[in-house]
Amino acid sequence: MNLCTIATEGVWLDLHAARWLRYVRENVPDAVTHLIVAGKDTRLFHPHHPVAGGFDKVRAYGLDVADRPWFNEVRMGACELFGVDEMVYVDADADVLDDLSGLHALMGDKRLGWVRSPILFGEWANLGDPLGLGRVEWVANNCLLVMRGDFTKEYVAAREELSKYDSNPRVRGTYAFNLMLHRNPGCWVELPGEYGVCWWDCAGWESAKVIQYVNDKGKAKRERLEKLRRAMA
Repeated sequence: MNLCTIATEGVWLDLHAARWLRYVRENVPDAVTHLIVAGKDTRLFHPHHPVAGGFDKVRAYGLDVADRPWFNEVRMGACELFGVDEMVYVDADADVLDDLSGLHALMGDKRLGWVRSPILFGEWANLGDPLGLGRVEWVANNCLLVMRGDFTKEYVAAREELSKYDSNPRVRGTYAFNLMLHRNPGCWVELPGEYGVCWWDCAGWESAKVIQYVNDKGKAKRERLEKLRRAMA
């Protein structure tokens, strides 16, 4: 299994990606790990970097490319970037708590798998009519993806279409991803909720395979948990 994440130098790499990698090594020991990283530190390109060096394959970029549009786009081309047929992408601020090998069977003959967001953004729902989607009743999250092939072209087309409308830049990438799904029906499948349980969903923790620490509060909580673990090690 190929597993991929994205980070920038600093707390995202040194804390979030490091924790991500530890959980993956514990629970998906046969995974080939891939890191897309951006930063000024030239050591990111070196196999002995304390975090990046722990990944099996790394693609490093300058910090000048690291903005929200890039983060959302680069993941869609991870298969081609690393030269693999299938890639499982998981955000760096997520804990992989169980083996993920069952994802392959859940995909069937589909090329793209995703998990649903527990929140239906009102702004996205209001875009349904202008975009010709009608009533929007769900939001797909791009924090965990199973991809077979490159989706960059489809994603960029959806992002450009969405650019005609005002929307919150913080979640514009999620909206573009959802529009891409609507414009390309038949190629994707919704994955079970246990692959994308949000950190505040206490009832979902028992069956969770992946915990997503979404929003600023979630990221802060994960940072506190990791710092506490390190202090006690």
